[in-house]
Amino acid sequence: MKIYVVAIAFMLFVSGCSSFSGEDKFTRSYVSAHITPNKTTESEVKTLYGTPDRQTSHSDGSYVWSFNKDGNMSSLSKALSYIPGTSALSGAMTSATIAQNTKDDISSVSDKVTGNSEHRSDSLTIYFTKNKVVSDWIM
Repeated sequence: MKIYVVAIAFMLFVSGCSSFSGEDKFTRSYVSAHITPNKTTESEVKTLYGTPDRQTSHSDGSYVWSFNKDGNMSSLSKALSYIPGTSALSGAMTSATIAQNTKDDISSVSDKVTGNSEHRSDSLTIYFTKNKVVSDWIM
């Protein structure tokens, strides 16, 4: 029973993190305002986006961090499906993902109707120098 309570609390925390900030961190205007190449540091990026979903290192000491808007929620849902007795929790994770996708679709339609042409993405890739400073980013 304890595992269910912990898992549900974790799921609510993870799914709620993006909505508490009030701002979509995966828009071009947000990234441009908060991440400046040759100035923004690794620690500043970590404060904004948390731990990256994927990290890649290069032989010259530079590296790349990738962030997904939904984090690793789909991976978590798949992992839960292999744990006996967690099918209800896995179903709740799937429902939460569907709800988020529906919210994003409604937002997209609303933007088209109002003429908002803000570029949004489901992923952000940030390139760092060996000195732990952002060299570039792409969405």
